[in-house]
Amino acid sequence: MYEACCICLTPYMSHKKCLSVVPWAPLFAIIMLSITGAYILDGVERIIATIGIQFSPGMQLGTRGAVLGAIMIDLIFAYSVLSNKLRIHNAHCNAEGCRGYRIKDAPHCCAKMLRVFCKFYNGVLITLAWFTLLVVIFLAICLAWFAGGVLLVVTLCGISRPAIDTLLLSTSELQNVAQESVLGGLIYVETGTNSSMVCDQSPEIIQGGMQILVSAPIALLAQTIMMLSFLVVWEVSWRHMKD
Repeated sequence: MYEACCICLTPYMSHKKCLSVVPWAPLFAIIMLSITGAYILDGVERIIATIGIQFSPGMQLGTRGAVLGAIMIDLIFAYSVLSNKLRIHNAHCNAEGCRGYRIKDAPHCCAKMLRVFCKFYNGVLITLAWFTLLVVIFLAICLAWFAGGVLLVVTLCGISRPAIDTLLLSTSELQNVAQESVLGGLIYVETGTNSSMVCDQSPEIIQGGMQILVSAPIALLAQTIMMLSFLVVWEVSWRHMKD
């Protein structure tokens, strides 16, 4: 990265300060999100393979793309944190121009336009940070609800198997209604699934449910760390440049 080259060539920056500009918290959050995303996808696949739920190829690709997209967005935030830390340490090669500070002090019209664009870019990043966090919160709630429901079904194996058959029958009826909607071509529930099939595969279902139930809050924590790191460093950089 261009900013990283700048700091390595800065003679007055000590080795300790060089390490201080590394976005440790965002990198840690990206690692957490990558691991938990893989565990969530694996847990979902375990559950749908045992209960008899099938997703269309497009939906499967979209699910994996959503996890990859969240990681790519977090990489942009990590780069922004690195860039702002360089500004705080006065080691950025183009601190005012890249961030869009002091538009009226720009030497010419093109520089002013660049700074205006950068300010707009910063606003987009802040909006994207909050939007990504809200999406992760929503997904974490949905995944926790899904995992809780699956574990409840497995728990019923030792309490009342007819209750499982009743739930599966209700799901089958909902499937007939869903066939007439947009979801009909995306999700398909096999009608032949019964309580015996579910209870026989209970170890796999429990493992998949626990993977989702544990990984979803960790993924939410990782995204929270990412957003807080981005906003805090962004605010400190803004105040530093104004001073």
